[in-house]
Amino acid sequence: MRHPQRHPSPRSDRHHPEARSNGCTVLSGTLIDPYSGRTIPFTRGANTSADVQIDHVVALADAWQKGAQQLDQTTRQDFANDPRNLQATSAAMNKQKGDGDAATWLPPNKAYRCTFVSRQVEVKAAYGLLVTQAEHDAIANLLIGCGATAPASVAASATDNPALAPAPFASAPGPAAVEPSPPLAPSTTPVPSPSSTPTASVTPGAFCSTPGATGVSKTGKPMVCSQHQNGGRYRWRAQ
Repeated sequence: MRHPQRHPSPRSDRHHPEARSNGCTVLSGTLIDPYSGRTIPFTRGANTSADVQIDHVVALADAWQKGAQQLDQTTRQDFANDPRNLQATSAAMNKQKGDGDAATWLPPNKAYRCTFVSRQVEVKAAYGLLVTQAEHDAIANLLIGCGATAPASVAASATDNPALAPAPFASAPGPAAVEPSPPLAPSTTPVPSPSSTPTASVTPGAFCSTPGATGVSKTGKPMVCSQHQNGGRYRWRAQ
């Protein structure tokens, strides 16, 4: 995208500018830099003109990556020269901002940040430029902190010309719903306990190792592994 030829021009943030007879070239003045909050004296000259520069609020490179490459040449020229997208600032601030968007750069002057991101939203909506998710979140969080949402002028520009409105973000699909498993039906068959169910056939009087274990003799008599009342080893005894 071509950079238009511009000189610092009289704005509400300039105080007492002195202009040549053609009214277009500022010879001197004082800039209250909204990005830094500093007051900057300006005098036009070979060594001083670059002290004050004109920044694109929505950087040209950022705009190109987010939809401006699809605009025709006339619209791109309008975008580059749109007064809503031009801001006089110091050379240091212009260099620091570079091609940053709201997710990567905000003015050091916190009092101007709400206005700054509102202007970015307004310009991007007017020219149908997109924002990244990180940029969207940064703008939304900042505007909420300002006690506002998108400026009314931004909403109007998107509504009046839907073709220029940025495409909405597509939410990532969430996990598929999982049907809950049906509750398990209670079992109707009781679980036998070791003490109530005879085990394999045992020989009465034979030694055993598990106290309380049960069995049955070859004649069908219930047996239990127990110790004689006088002590000794455990044997299979009649219950």
